[in-house]
Amino acid sequence: MAGASSHPGLAFPKGPSRAQEKARAHRLEVAIIKATHDAVWERSLGLCEICGDSEAETAAKAWPFLHQMHEEPSRAATRGKPPSERFNTRICIRACPPCHSACTARMVRPLPLTATGFDGPYDVQLRTPDREWATAYTVDRGGVKP
Repeated sequence: MAGASSHPGLAFPKGPSRAQEKARAHRLEVAIIKATHDAVWERSLGLCEICGDSEAETAAKAWPFLHQMHEEPSRAATRGKPPSERFNTRICIRACPPCHSACTARMVRPLPLTATGFDGPYDVQLRTPDREWATAYTVDRGGVKP
């Protein structure tokens, strides 16, 4: 048994250690995050899916300028679920750092309109002064500027 922590020939060999199981689970999660990241980047056509800026346009306005992956609901809210439910293109969106900060601060909210999540149309909502949400614009797909 590869990776087992027991001696050959035991009647009931030990299985993988807790550390080995955690390392395997971590490698699986990292691989799923990478695959989701790549799929979201391909879907976004190089643009922030909230404001529509490219990384070059973001670089002229903000530092850091590299776009980030935003999950809605957040990673903290999905803790304990399998990685394939926590990280997929239905719940992940590409965001420039200013938009990602605004999402994290709950001043901007991307809101999917169908069961396809961010793979389909979604609203971009802004928090109003009275703490309500108002739709600023709807994106059909691809981070198109409003």
